[in-house]
Amino acid sequence: MGAALFAGLSCAFALLELAFAGGRPIGGAAGARDVVLAELNFLLLAYAVAARLHVVAASRRALAALAPALALAPAEVAREVDAAGSLRGRWAWGVAGALVAALPPLLVDPGYPVYDPRRWTLEVAWHRVTAPLAGWWLALLLGVVIGESRRLDRLTARLRPLDVFDLRPLDPFVRQGLTHALVLAGACAIGLLFLVEDRLGSVAILIGTIGSVGAALGLLLPLRGARARLRATRNARLASCRAALASAAPATAEDGAPAGATPGRFADLAALEARLLALGEWPFDASTLLRFALYLALPLGSWAGGAVVERVLETLLDR
Repeated sequence: MGAALFAGLSCAFALLELAFAGGRPIGGAAGARDVVLAELNFLLLAYAVAARLHVVAASRRALAALAPALALAPAEVAREVDAAGSLRGRWAWGVAGALVAALPPLLVDPGYPVYDPRRWTLEVAWHRVTAPLAGWWLALLLGVVIGESRRLDRLTARLRPLDVFDLRPLDPFVRQGLTHALVLAGACAIGLLFLVEDRLGSVAILIGTIGSVGAALGLLLPLRGARARLRATRNARLASCRAALASAAPATAEDGAPAGATPGRFADLAALEARLLALGEWPFDASTLLRFALYLALPLGSWAGGAVVERVLETLLDR
């Protein structure tokens, strides 16, 4: 859907350019930059719409995969799946996002009437209109990420007893966290492409910082409850193991030779204690961290990609 929306907006834009400007930007050299900004707004809008749908679909898959590990009736699980993607205060989220997206032009030209339609060229009109729409859908995307994270956090209280050495029942939490991190890092990467506009450099850097922090929170928020549950289970087993160690410790004679009858059991319990202490508090492994690091590299790559896109588009538009 995102690709179709981007293609549709780009085609409509191109047709109007051909009709009113003969295929060349109405604003001249400055208009070429406005063409780039308009296309980036199209891309951000299409991405936000598609990413929100992807998060909702991933959440429904995660909830269905969690069903065997939840102490819930099938009807209750079905209700949770059906409710995935619901967002309270949807209009408030959208309006807030649109207002935030409308701020950058005011910050760049504080004394210029940037929202006076009489001063707009065709290219400026497109990105003035689509920027608030992109902000609206980005806010809805963020709201859904937060809402689904809270849903998974709440459901950890209904998990069946965990085996701390077999965390496969928690895999859906990890996958959903990675999904959240990926879509937020992707939005950040597109936001950094706005560096093609020199005066928006500070705004793009702010987007990059917020996006990177958001990606980290997107990974961790769905796992917060799972982490608490895992830590409580591990601590309970560790306390039980240490109590058993205290009762199974072999007595020693004055010469240091073992006088008890349970050295083998003591060794087993000591090994179990070491395994429990070696367990991490978060239910993911090195491969998860590697994937997350690759996701964070997406915004960094967009710095170089933005320069390439700018050069290519300017070359095409200046012919």
